[in-house]
Amino acid sequence: MLSSAMASKFQLVCFFLLFACVVWSSPLASCGQSDAHMMTRFEDWMRQYGRVYDSEDEKSLRFEIFKNNVNHIETFNSHNENSYTLGINQFADMTNEEFVARYAGTFFPQNIESEPTASLEDVDLSKLPDSIDWRQKGAVTEVKNQGECGSCWAFSAVATVEGLYKIKKGNLLDLSEQEVLDCADSVECIGGWVQNAYKFIISNKGVTNEKSYPYVGTKGSCAAKGKPNVAYITGYEFLPAFDEGTMMAAVAQQPITSAVDTKNKNFQFYNGGVFKGPCGTRIDHAITIVGYGKDSSGTQYWLIKNSWGKTWGESGYLRLQKGSGTLRGACGIAQYVLRPLLNSKATAQLSDTGSDEWMAEYGRVYNDDVEKLRRFRIFQDNVNYVETFNNRSGNSYTLGVNQFADMTTDEFLAQYTGLSIPANRTSEPLMSFENVNMPSVPQSIDWRDYRAVTEIKQQGTCSSCWAFVAAATVEGIYKIKKGIMPDVSEQQILDCSYSYGCQLGGWVEKGYDFIIANGGVTSEQSYPYNGAKGQCYDASIVPNEAYITGYKFLPKNERSIMYAVAQQPVAAAVAAGKNFQLYRGGIYRGPCAAKLNHAITIIGYGADSYTGEKYWLIKNSWGQNWGEAGYMRLARETGSYSGVCGIAFDPMMKRFEEWMAENGRVYNDDVEKLRRFQIFQDNVNYVETFNNRSGNSYTLGVNQFADMTTDEFLAQYTGLSVPANQKSEPLMSFEDVNMSSVPQSVDWRDDRAVTEVKHQGTCSSCWAFVAAATVEGIYKIKKGILPDVSEQQILDCSHSYGCKRGGFVEKGYDFIIANKGVTTEPSYPYNGVIGTCVDATIVPNEAYITGYKFLPKNERSIMNAVSQQPVAAAVDADKNFQLYRGGIFKGPCGTKINHAITIIGYGEDDTTGDKFWIIKNSWGQNWGEAGYIRLQRESGSFSGLCASRSLPDDPMMRRFEEWMARFHRVYTDDAEKWRRFQIFQDNVNYIESFNNRSGNSYTLGTNQFADMTFDEFLAKYTESCWAFTAIATVEGIYKIKKGSLISLSEQEVLDCSVSYGCKGGGWVHKGYDFIISNKGVATEASYPYKEVQGNCASNIVPNAASITGYKFLPRSESKLMNAVSQQPVAAAVEADKKFQLYTGGIYKGPCGVMINHAITVIGYGADNSTGDKYWIIKNSWGTNWGENGFMRLEKDVASKSGLCGLTKQLVYPTITSTAPTELAGAVRFEEWMARFGRVYTNDAEKWRRFQIFQDNVNYIETFNNRSGNSYTLGTNQFADMTFDEFLGKYTGASIPLDLKQEAPLTSFEDVNVSAVPDSIDWRDFDAVTEVKQQGTCESCWAFTAIATVEGIYKIKKGALISLSEQEVLDCSVSSGCKGGGWVHQAYKFIIRNGGVTTESSYPYTGVLGNCDFCLERTKPVLRLPCRSNRTSAVEATKDFQLYNGGIFKGPCGTAVNHAVTIIGYGEDSNTGDKFWILKTRGEKTGAKMGSGVWKEMSLQLKDYVVLPSGRSSRLSTRLLSNSPTWDLMA
Repeated sequence: MLSSAMASKFQLVCFFLLFACVVWSSPLASCGQSDAHMMTRFEDWMRQYGRVYDSEDEKSLRFEIFKNNVNHIETFNSHNENSYTLGINQFADMTNEEFVARYAGTFFPQNIESEPTASLEDVDLSKLPDSIDWRQKGAVTEVKNQGECGSCWAFSAVATVEGLYKIKKGNLLDLSEQEVLDCADSVECIGGWVQNAYKFIISNKGVTNEKSYPYVGTKGSCAAKGKPNVAYITGYEFLPAFDEGTMMAAVAQQPITSAVDTKNKNFQFYNGGVFKGPCGTRIDHAITIVGYGKDSSGTQYWLIKNSWGKTWGESGYLRLQKGSGTLRGACGIAQYVLRPLLNSKATAQLSDTGSDEWMAEYGRVYNDDVEKLRRFRIFQDNVNYVETFNNRSGNSYTLGVNQFADMTTDEFLAQYTGLSIPANRTSEPLMSFENVNMPSVPQSIDWRDYRAVTEIKQQGTCSSCWAFVAAATVEGIYKIKKGIMPDVSEQQILDCSYSYGCQLGGWVEKGYDFIIANGGVTSEQSYPYNGAKGQCYDASIVPNEAYITGYKFLPKNERSIMYAVAQQPVAAAVAAGKNFQLYRGGIYRGPCAAKLNHAITIIGYGADSYTGEKYWLIKNSWGQNWGEAGYMRLARETGSYSGVCGIAFDPMMKRFEEWMAENGRVYNDDVEKLRRFQIFQDNVNYVETFNNRSGNSYTLGVNQFADMTTDEFLAQYTGLSVPANQKSEPLMSFEDVNMSSVPQSVDWRDDRAVTEVKHQGTCSSCWAFVAAATVEGIYKIKKGILPDVSEQQILDCSHSYGCKRGGFVEKGYDFIIANKGVTTEPSYPYNGVIGTCVDATIVPNEAYITGYKFLPKNERSIMNAVSQQPVAAAVDADKNFQLYRGGIFKGPCGTKINHAITIIGYGEDDTTGDKFWIIKNSWGQNWGEAGYIRLQRESGSFSGLCASRSLPDDPMMRRFEEWMARFHRVYTDDAEKWRRFQIFQDNVNYIESFNNRSGNSYTLGTNQFADMTFDEFLAKYTESCWAFTAIATVEGIYKIKKGSLISLSEQEVLDCSVSYGCKGGGWVHKGYDFIISNKGVATEASYPYKEVQGNCASNIVPNAASITGYKFLPRSESKLMNAVSQQPVAAAVEADKKFQLYTGGIYKGPCGVMINHAITVIGYGADNSTGDKYWIIKNSWGTNWGENGFMRLEKDVASKSGLCGLTKQLVYPTITSTAPTELAGAVRFEEWMARFGRVYTNDAEKWRRFQIFQDNVNYIETFNNRSGNSYTLGTNQFADMTFDEFLGKYTGASIPLDLKQEAPLTSFEDVNVSAVPDSIDWRDFDAVTEVKQQGTCESCWAFTAIATVEGIYKIKKGALISLSEQEVLDCSVSSGCKGGGWVHQAYKFIIRNGGVTTESSYPYTGVLGNCDFCLERTKPVLRLPCRSNRTSAVEATKDFQLYNGGIFKGPCGTAVNHAVTIIGYGEDSNTGDKFWILKTRGEKTGAKMGSGVWKEMSLQLKDYVVLPSGRSSRLSTRLLSNSPTWDLMA
């Protein structure tokens, strides 16, 4: 045993050895792969294992070790003759010396001669099983992880005790290694001896469980006192050394402990297979032998459970060569072998005296000898049953003599179950899993691993299983959602929920109902379980510990249960019987009782690692002596639809199969049947939920459509189309009708003017049936003969979209008129498929019409028409329509008509007085009231209920409702909707009249204000404009002067300035006055806009920008032009009706000069086509108004006041250059950090970054103060980086030496330059996607390649698609994220790959990864078209790094290092300077203000860099071949 001093010296020596190994090995390690690629693997590995180092030096050291280890692993694995493989596991950044020092921890024992030794001399090895695996027998707990404490000896000791206790007592318990580590004699975390662990357990009379004394990975003070012992041993013994035969005999009886020599790199990185060394025999690590066997090649092995977690070896296990031919065994495994013991009394076979032992163990006392004798006989019967069962071959589980062994099954079930099933459960909320992607569900889960399961409890003889299950599931979901594991009170649930008490049981959902109503449930400690139903104490007396907000029932199939259990523990029920009562361990397959009687909790699922048999992991409430320490594994996916013991039983399935038989439904396979069943179940629940509501005027039913979703139903069983030009059709007038002469009720069936209800089938031909029904009716009324008209002829011969998209009733009439009639159904029978037209030349006509008319869209007119004949109409059919059974249908339903019906009458209910239409449908006689529906009449809706208007639909109303949906407009009632519709209609007419005039320079449109009169608009939308204008001008000048565009708070200006508030308006300069007096204004995020004037709160929000003054301008457009050339200017105009509805173009009035609305003049220009000059106006009415919120207003008009009074009140804010900077130094840096979300690792790093930031700010302000600059710099997201750092992370273009051989050279020698436009910006043609962010990966070349492909694809194919830079980065030839790449190599990959996928299919990660060839075969690709936006490269300099806006003229060199995309060019309208428009990689990700508000205008300026065309900046060197091309012959 090592002393502490010796251990310290040992660790010091290890460190120096480590350093020497790294220095020696690193040159060799670098031979295998490039450092850049290896570093990528290293950082991926760090992320996988959560590794973070204290410094870059430490990271570099670990990287060298990692590299050395990876090369060793890959070199070893390249040899095919190996019997095992190595893997890059969690130890890959450690030398073997470090690894052994941290993760071994067993000392070779002294004085073994004095220890007890086993005698196995008489064992006949030939009679031992060929193989054994104690995992298959349920005697091995999960693999654990000792961490960096040398406590392997404790884990090995505990594992053998767990195994022995399971074998002898039938219970597999998870015991505490920490108690053994703390209390047994050992040397801190340096190491110990297994026999000392056994000695402690014997002296302590047992060991507690892991939950009571959890592992922490450091040796602490012994705290065994007060901890309950759950398992014990009576002794231990060593096995003879150097005898693998004896070891084999011992392992055949139980798991045993041993030790091996791990001082070898291969042991450290063992991944799988039979380990044969190399290794020594100086043992240093304790392990557990849990079996033995041989592999497919005949190699014998020991099956070893280790304590280094599941990511080492074969999920934590090792197969080590057995019978290696060496004395000490492979790796010294035969030197130090021992096992724990339980005395013979504890394991004796139960006989006549076994009953007394069992009584003592379970503390059973009977009233008298008669009762004892009766119980003994039951006990004897159960023992015989258990032993008979266990002796059968082929069982997947075993029974045991547990605490219920003196009870008959009937007694047991009466006392220990207790589940009742309510009759009306189908009305409960049902969870849907229709769209679940099952491959995304984990193959196994155990919520105990996530500490979402409390310890096993005991319900006693009270039938309260339901309460325990309710508690267990609440505990689980609360832990998962809230991170806190409560111990919930089953007693409170039992006392307070509706149930039949302890005699007859209850329902889990009633437990949930109580918890929801009570606002939660208290803890077990506050309200302990006593096993008897008592008085309820709710939240008013005991505090709640946890809560739920609802619950849902699952579809009764194992697929849905599996998906739900993957998310949380789930309540279920089983039919428990005798074998359930006596279950001890294994995968339970039955037999089961006849009906569900017991509630259990499903806490996981999995599959046996050897047999592959699938199981549910069940938590029970019968104590830890039952089953597998209180748990059961129940067989899963056995082929039974109800699951084993009815765990997935569903009475709804029986109902479904009866419905299938009734409706003759047959499905292709079980998958389709299951999907239809789930839809059926949803519909049944919907029907019953609806029918159970009070006050319904109609009922729903489970009809022939009950296995269809509403979408499926509507697609197949409706089919009405409404032509757009119907308003030109003939319209019937009823203005002069005297309604008193119209009968109070009509039913044309009474006059035999209606044929029987027919069935359109799955063809969308409702319109043909309605055309036929109305022709039949009018022909009977006019001619006295009721014909049976052919719907098939109408379907075949009318203009329609066929059986898939429907048709038009009036087109059916058109055919009948043109054909001079229509034939009969017997002559031309319906087949539900559109076919070739057979007209009157072949089949005789039976009936005819001479014309048709449309009705006005109101129920009064429809009523008058129906009193004379059946009428064609249309409705919005929905789910309730689909399942309608009877009564007066009052909705709900929409107004988007989709289904044609025939109104054959109307009436009034004798009892309720409700008025209704009588509707004939075409869905057969099993639907509705024998095929008919009564639809509410005079509902008060403008459209009629379900839009039950006579055809056609009103295009203006449809347009209005589409406008309402677009702008999310909802009105209080139909009266308000009608008023708004009339205003909308007036505005639409006004807009269309205006836009139809010739010579307009601008257009109007139905924007968000189209339902408002001009007076309403003016009153609402011109009152806080002054605050928005004040802020817009301050934002502009602050950006120009300080380099930062910040979204500032209009609300603060509105609240704190002198004004008349939101009703009377205010003045822009009063906004400036407040900002000056307040020494600044806050951000929008700090003080958000609320559309209501409130109390001023400027004293509690930090300022983000300031001004020093403001100035008014004379009333002159020339003065305004001069000012706007320097900064945005505040102005005001007279807004009128055309202003309200303006949508685009150069606004030229007419308008007055009585100014009423403040706006911001942000620029000016001239139209390229007409030469018309204009002001660019920013408004405050949102982006749906005008040109994305902007307007172009005519400039240089004759009026001194400008157009609309523009120059009457001009003012702008100022920031004097001599004024002190209010956001200087550290404060300015802190605000910058908040804006860009920057966090540094420590104060030293923060200080270094501050100094860089300060240097950059000084550089920026010095540059910006120079006169004559054509561009400005700004404190952008790169302001805390030196130029070298910036260059290292954010560029990445490389120029290949042999570029001219790489691609064909494009020649432009014959180009007529005069034909080339003077300017172009491909953004104006939607050929440029939004600016993206390459991050710190040198992947600019990939972004540039993709940007040009996106552009050309839009230009050639008409579709702008955001494509995947990551695919190009991963799959092209490049130097990765550290060395950059070449644009033309990206093009080569795209051409070779046949295209490139979308960004959403292959998203950008900013890290070079493996090319996903699997994805390549399935993803959508875009083929590469011809010339588009050009790629180029520039030399990015410090000014490039900090560029903020303007025309960039350098300085810069020609050593290109950064790829960009040229998306246009142009000429400055003021200076005449020519420029290129470049798209680069902006800070879209992370470029946020401290408030989290995006600075879009600032980004736009930063993301599109402008270069003068007179300075090449090496642009021409890269233009020669880097535009993508399309092979027209491909």
